[in-house]
Amino acid sequence: MCAPHKALWLVSILITVLLLSRSTPAQGPTSDTAAAVVDRAVGVHGRQWTTGELSDSLADGKLMLFGLEGPKVTFDFRLLRKGMTRVHRVIQQPVGELRQGTDGENSWESVPGFFTPAAQGRAMHFLESQTTRSMQRLFNYQKEGLKLRDLGVHDQRRIVEAEDQKGKKTKYFIDSDKSLITKLEFVTREVRDPFSGEIVPDTDSYVFSDFRLIQGIPTPFKIERFNGANKIEEMQFNSVRYNAGLKDADFRR
Repeated sequence: MCAPHKALWLVSILITVLLLSRSTPAQGPTSDTAAAVVDRAVGVHGRQWTTGELSDSLADGKLMLFGLEGPKVTFDFRLLRKGMTRVHRVIQQPVGELRQGTDGENSWESVPGFFTPAAQGRAMHFLESQTTRSMQRLFNYQKEGLKLRDLGVHDQRRIVEAEDQKGKKTKYFIDSDKSLITKLEFVTREVRDPFSGEIVPDTDSYVFSDFRLIQGIPTPFKIERFNGANKIEEMQFNSVRYNAGLKDADFRR
């Protein structure tokens, strides 16, 4: 190849490389992508969650507790929610009502003759799942100042992580086809694995299914709760009602 032709050939190769590098940018999760995914989920779940049209909810159902061997016992329960800060779960037990709740400032877990100064452990984590880590808070991520991260796709579900101003992170699993949130998960602590000796995260997760349309809102009537890989609770609702007219007085110990 003569020198002029060789020079033209090298220039052609260089131009091709530059064009390819400009037309195939590196792919990676971005906050814009995560925001778009959440916005689609809001459209499916109902924009009433962001406009203030949904003030509260009242639900009744059965709560089943699980052990390592399977189901242990079942109780009737009522779940009250108001805004993103108030929640009260009242469980009917033989010894009396077990109450777990928060009024936005104080929290509690109590049965007749006994109460804790503040909800702790699993009770506290449950209250967080209904307030500071709830779907509703994710839907209002801009007002709440949450930072979103797209963690990719797993089992046909897009995973979006939201981090609040206190550094608490929550993962939301969103169905890639239906844009319904089917799971939320967060780390409660770090523990040492008894077999490997490594420090691993201990997670609390909630799986949503049996969606039904209530007052125009897709509502999960089944919520399964897991500690790590172990199922510990299942809430099966019999009825759910929005804008039930709940009062602040309904959220007391």
